[in-house]
Amino acid sequence: MPVVEQLMANHIGIIEHDTLPGIVARMTPENARALNAIKRRMPNKGFIVLIPSTNWVAKLATNVSHQARQLMAEHWPGPLTIILNKHPKVPHAITGGRNTIALRYPNHALLSPLLQQLNEPLLSTSANISTQTGVSAELLNDVQFTHGNFLSDGVASTIVDATGPTLQVLRQGSLHNNSSYTPLTFG
Repeated sequence: MPVVEQLMANHIGIIEHDTLPGIVARMTPENARALNAIKRRMPNKGFIVLIPSTNWVAKLATNVSHQARQLMAEHWPGPLTIILNKHPKVPHAITGGRNTIALRYPNHALLSPLLQQLNEPLLSTSANISTQTGVSAELLNDVQFTHGNFLSDGVASTIVDATGPTLQVLRQGSLHNNSSYTPLTFG
């Protein structure tokens, strides 16, 4: 069954990303609970929400600052996750009970067209069981499908908190800039 159909049927799978391989599912509270069970993690940890275009920012976040919009314009699509204030309609199961949401607009040959075909956000988290690294046989048994080179190594996305008066880098990943990976800095 094609990947889009798998996702539309609310199946959970592991997909190659432009960063680390990830476990993905449609953005529903039920899928958030299922992902937490697969990863064997507590429900108080939110997910990165992959979006098919920047049009989804207004549907998922509120009070987006000029600085955040500038960051999006400079680095999206790409390996940048931006934490924003969540829209009231976003269920707390997606965000781990927080009033913030982590959004990423990826740039990847397999993932980007998939998101465009779906035209809806996907929940994403690293393809591993909590406290473990890498894709295990146990994890593969718990998902319904795989797509692409999900065993590849990658570099995690940079995470920037854009909810306050200044931008804060929470995780220094890598951003692609002029065909070389350059750390994101503010100053």
